[in-house]
Amino acid sequence: MLQRSKDVPCVRDPLAVGGKSLAALTAIAQPHRVDLTWKASSTPGVQYRVYRCIPGSPCVYRCAPGSPCSSITLVGGTSHSDTNAQVGQPYCYFVTAVTAPATNKEQESDPSNVVTVLIRSTETPLPPATSK
Repeated sequence: MLQRSKDVPCVRDPLAVGGKSLAALTAIAQPHRVDLTWKASSTPGVQYRVYRCIPGSPCVYRCAPGSPCSSITLVGGTSHSDTNAQVGQPYCYFVTAVTAPATNKEQESDPSNVVTVLIRSTETPLPPATSK
C-alpha cells in the first residue's frame, strides 16, 4: 500500500526529523553541482530517493500518485550528484530509503537530516570601469 504524502520543512539550518530514518546526509557544493552522500540503510536491498526543494517552500515526500513531489531521483548507492542545481539558488536536500519502489508494497523510511546548500558563483566580477 502506498503511503500518504507528507511535508518536511525546508529551512536554512539542518533539521533532524524524528522517527526511523537515515543518518548523516552531507552535501558539498561544487561550481556546477551538489554532491550528496549518506550512510547506507541497515535494511538490505533498498534504494534511496533523493529530494530537493527551496527554503521556505514545502518539501513533499511519500507522494501519492499524481500529486506534487520533491523527489529528484531514485538511486541504488549512497551518493548522488545534482547537476541541475543553479548558481545562487539555495536548496534543501534529504534522502529516504525505499523498499520495493514503484509497487503497491513500497515502504519508505522517514527522511534523513535536512541539509541546505548554496552554490556560489566562481566568477569574480570585474571592477567598475573608470572614465578619464
